[in-house]
Amino acid sequence: MADILFSPVGGTDPISFERDGGLLHICRRYHPVCVMLYLSKEMVEHQACDDRYRAALRLLAQEERFPLQILSQERPQLANPHIFDVFYRDFEGLLREFHRAYPRHRVLINLSSGTPAMKSALAVLVGLLEFPVAGIQVDSPNHRHNGRREDPAQFDLELYWACNLDRRPESYENRCRELKSENLRAKLQGQALAAHVDAGDYQAAREVGRQMGDLLPDQARTLLEAACLRERQEWRRIQPLEVREKLIPKAKGDRERDIFEYLLGLCSRLQKGALVDFLRGLTPALYCLSLYAVERHAKVAIFEYCDERQRLCAKRLGADPVGRRILSVLESGYPNSFRDTFLASEHCCKVLEAFSQDAALKEPLLALRQVEKLARNLAAHTIVPVTEEFVRRRCGLSSGQIMGLLQSAADQVLGSPGLMWDSYARMNDHIKRAMTQPPDGLV
Repeated sequence: MADILFSPVGGTDPISFERDGGLLHICRRYHPVCVMLYLSKEMVEHQACDDRYRAALRLLAQEERFPLQILSQERPQLANPHIFDVFYRDFEGLLREFHRAYPRHRVLINLSSGTPAMKSALAVLVGLLEFPVAGIQVDSPNHRHNGRREDPAQFDLELYWACNLDRRPESYENRCRELKSENLRAKLQGQALAAHVDAGDYQAAREVGRQMGDLLPDQARTLLEAACLRERQEWRRIQPLEVREKLIPKAKGDRERDIFEYLLGLCSRLQKGALVDFLRGLTPALYCLSLYAVERHAKVAIFEYCDERQRLCAKRLGADPVGRRILSVLESGYPNSFRDTFLASEHCCKVLEAFSQDAALKEPLLALRQVEKLARNLAAHTIVPVTEEFVRRRCGLSSGQIMGLLQSAADQVLGSPGLMWDSYARMNDHIKRAMTQPPDGLV
């Protein structure tokens, strides 16, 4: 990331006591691609005499062989440059304008030139701006207060330039020091963002990230977008592909991956304390798992006995021995009531119970079917407070135990024991680690 420099102009600029002033010394050290000078009434008058500030910068750029654009913000009416509030407002607007003109650059801010009010206002802004900035302090050549100023009326650029000891390698000393204080805005917003991530509120985290602007690294922003898509079950839209593959656990195929991702979303909702959403989400989860078990484990092509709208069809069920067996099972459980109804988890569980001998496969699914009947349907269709006590009272299990049944069913049905049930926690860690990386190019 290249640098640009915002610099008030002070009494020791551009050269004093045979050494660079703060403005020139920062440019010598960092080679910014652009400098914006800020001149009060006195400095405007000096500049008008001999163009000393721009001319010295041009000499430096020519000697050091780096391209340099020079911008100038002149305030000839500013005769009393000691009012903090005036500078804070003016500097903030100029720095934002400067950043917009060079959006992929770091803004260096000279904290050594200008009046105490200028330096104070800029030091505050270094801690609050929402894009990459670095406050630079330049030590005096003797490492103490200069004590006096040379007469600006006697300034001779040609002579001062020839006598400047900072031009000589044997006498040059880097006197620049980067301000090490944290950006307070970034710190506070980063803490809020991390808290939203830990709570699984990725939409809120993304909004905080948007407010952070360029202070949020691009990788963290990409991961937040991926987390929002994942939470909405749109994991196929996650880009780039390497981010998708990093976040979404591997599975046998897309169908298995879809089921597992849905279950991970349920797990996330439970961890956030959203019990109503968790219970309502049981029906799609149980339907997908039980249907998969019927098709892959019991080897029953159940959709052959449904119409084009996936409703069970008595005529098709009566057409072959397997269908007639299914018909018998369903009629014993729901005399005539199942006919022409949409295929659901209750039908799949009944078929699985009759066609499969695998107790480890069936037990968690049948137990989840009981939870669906006892707690989920009431929570989904009735205005009731859904608490942990409600769940225990209705089905004799805690929400954690219900999640355990889902995990057990997924391990058995999908045939992938040891699935990464902490996948969302891993994703959260990826996001928070990416937040600690400096913006592109900053170290």
